[in-house]
Amino acid sequence: MDEVPKTNDIVDTTDCLEAISAFKGMKNLLFTIALICLLVLQGIFWLNYTGRIDKGVCPHRGSGIICPWSPSGKICPKAAVKTCPKAKAAAEASVKTSPKTDVAAADNAIDKQAQLVTKDVAAQSSQADKPKAADKASNKSKISEFFIFKCSHMADLIKACNFILIIVITVYTLTLFMSIKISITGRLGGINHISRAFFMSLFIFAFILPWQVVFPGVIAGAIYTPTELLCAKPMTAADPLLGEILYYLRFTGLWSLVLVMLVGAQLRTGKWSKATFRRLGVLQ
Repeated sequence: MDEVPKTNDIVDTTDCLEAISAFKGMKNLLFTIALICLLVLQGIFWLNYTGRIDKGVCPHRGSGIICPWSPSGKICPKAAVKTCPKAKAAAEASVKTSPKTDVAAADNAIDKQAQLVTKDVAAQSSQADKPKAADKASNKSKISEFFIFKCSHMADLIKACNFILIIVITVYTLTLFMSIKISITGRLGGINHISRAFFMSLFIFAFILPWQVVFPGVIAGAIYTPTELLCAKPMTAADPLLGEILYYLRFTGLWSLVLVMLVGAQLRTGKWSKATFRRLGVLQ
């Protein structure tokens, strides 16, 4: 008489375990995507803070934007005296401005002027050959210019990360909620850990929404819009201390809070998994 209910309980538990394994895989994937998006947004903030975003041609251009540095000047290459345009121009100018003399005097004037220009060109060529430090500096400037990102690209990346992050956190919260229901139904244990993780996900969802769009000037969310970051006035030493604190709390403090809660929720779900296996006798 008792064998049928026991068999049904084993089948129900097995089904619950299969569902839980599927939810665990989805939960880990969503956590990874959310973590990547958060890191990308914070990286864009520091790129903007260090002046690595070119705002010369940008729809989100604001006041106080520092223009990207211009490439360093190039040193003129070596030139032969006879083919050097400077030597020819100087010699012709000396002949035109000098009085009419014989051909020998004109040749002497051209030779003297050519010698002077030759010394000038030789000095320039020697200066171009000697300073290797100047070449290294120019190479460093080229490398620095390579790491300058376009404002429009960063704006599109911010929009994409915001969209993905809101969707992922929403699905992550629903996944934890369904995991709670399955754990209670199958009596799998670990309800304490999964419940705490679910409440953390709710707080993450509340903090991450862009409330500044709905209630401007009242409250702000952890994610920011492209205009809000790229058009913000850069902080300087002349700004008040309170303004600097609010600035960093806005773009770094809220982000750190969301990151800590997200990692905490993921750790709680890990404890829930271990408690579930321990309840079923898989782990000792």
